[in-house]
Amino acid sequence: MYEGLDSAIKAAMFWFEYDRGNYQQYNVGYATLSVPLLVTSFPFFDFIMDKGQPTDREIRHSGYFVGHYPFSKDPENIMTVICDVSKLGDLITHFDFLFDFLFEEIKLLRLNP
Repeated sequence: MYEGLDSAIKAAMFWFEYDRGNYQQYNVGYATLSVPLLVTSFPFFDFIMDKGQPTDREIRHSGYFVGHYPFSKDPENIMTVICDVSKLGDLITHFDFLFDFLFEEIKLLRLNP
């Protein structure tokens, strides 16, 4: 799973940097939301490490992972969404609602600076 998390984070950061470079050269405002996403082919075990001891594991179809990632000299906390392919449609629906909400909020900001 580590390799998948690493790949998801690298891909999201690549596209974040690519978009930033393209839009900044035109000196225009823009908004971007880069979400690292790892899609698994099956449900996965979820557990928490508490004081070096794992908690009871649970089978999950979706979740998230937060960890430090060294993109620059100062590591940043990066959250990656993890989703089993059987629940991918649900995740897309939720992201659609999120993007619609953000789009409306940005429109309001442009109308009421």
